[in-house]
Amino acid sequence: MKNENISTKMKDSGIEWIGEIPEEWEVRRIKFSAKTRNEKYSELYGKLDYFGLENIESQSAKYIATDNIYDIEQAQICKKGDIAFGKLRPYLAKIFEVPKTECCSSEFVLFHNFLGINTFYKYLFLSHGFINIVDSSTYGTKMPRANADFIKNLFIPVPPFPTQQNIATFLDKKCAAIDSAVEKELLLIEKLKSYKQSVITQAVTKGIRPNRKMKQSGIEWIGEIPQEWEVMPFKRFLFANNGREIGNEVSSDTKNAVRIFGSGGVFKYTDKYLYDGETVMFGRKGTLGKPLYAKGKFWTVDTMYYLKFTKKLFPKYNYYQLTAFDWTPFITQTALPSIVASEVIAEKFVFTDYLEQQEIASYLDKKCTAIESAISKKTSLIDKLKEYKKSLIYECVTGKRECCNF
Repeated sequence: MKNENISTKMKDSGIEWIGEIPEEWEVRRIKFSAKTRNEKYSELYGKLDYFGLENIESQSAKYIATDNIYDIEQAQICKKGDIAFGKLRPYLAKIFEVPKTECCSSEFVLFHNFLGINTFYKYLFLSHGFINIVDSSTYGTKMPRANADFIKNLFIPVPPFPTQQNIATFLDKKCAAIDSAVEKELLLIEKLKSYKQSVITQAVTKGIRPNRKMKQSGIEWIGEIPQEWEVMPFKRFLFANNGREIGNEVSSDTKNAVRIFGSGGVFKYTDKYLYDGETVMFGRKGTLGKPLYAKGKFWTVDTMYYLKFTKKLFPKYNYYQLTAFDWTPFITQTALPSIVASEVIAEKFVFTDYLEQQEIASYLDKKCTAIESAISKKTSLIDKLKEYKKSLIYECVTGKRECCNF
């Protein structure tokens, strides 16, 4: 079948993940298209910059600065133009084109002296077809790792040098444009999240009714509150309970399966419940300062607290209170923060009557649903852009798309 993205005559490469390639292209093993560098760091190089797997963004080949301290004795030397391929968890696609002489983690396979254009091979290694075939070869369950010799023996498509340059230049420009679009959408998502937080904070500390007389709350970060509101500790209205270790686990499609909540939400199911009703949960360890709302039967793990309420506090309103609550002192007080529920519920917050609590919760439900919908649309657009980028790279480096018109 003729590929609508290309006019040249195609041939079968004989390699499943590559498929058809232009007739003038070759297929070679990597070890016949590039050399590998295996040089340990020595003091003769003096002080060099370092990058590890954590410094390379997944699937983008971009460098991310961190404050990590590295073990210099385990580092290896890499030089300008080398392409570093992360062999640990290769599905993450940690690929990097080295900009200068520096050292890096031994978890990278370093390729250099390419038969052609370095940047072309960077994109080739980033292509999902190549990543998938490397990932299929990994050994080890917890730390899946690919063997360097396996990678070096893989067959790859090798176009003529001018074609490699065309592809590299084309993808540099196209990928930069896609990355820029993704960054803009991510920025808008962060702005929407900030807006959502400000809407919640405004509603639970100032109310939603206009033209009200205000008074000082005595809580610095809250400031003024409606005159008829009161300042009281949470514990006047609720009780904190510890989660428990999970008993019997079942699949999600089991009849009457009960949700198990962790700090990130539902992650497993069981056949018993810890509580049946409305609750707000927050983490004791792990993800802190991120309350969760639940209704009905549920179980929560022993690193979580769940709340029971008096009749004077509307549960969904309390969820929004704790979303606006300043968790900073509890998160930053130790190197390994662990929240104590009794300390949290002893903190003072501002409260209104039950009817207004329901009114505010209903208002925030609608506002937050609209904001989350906007975030979801932008997230979906980002996913589509990333998928387009993956397809574009694969089609270009395997010759299924012409890349000379830019």
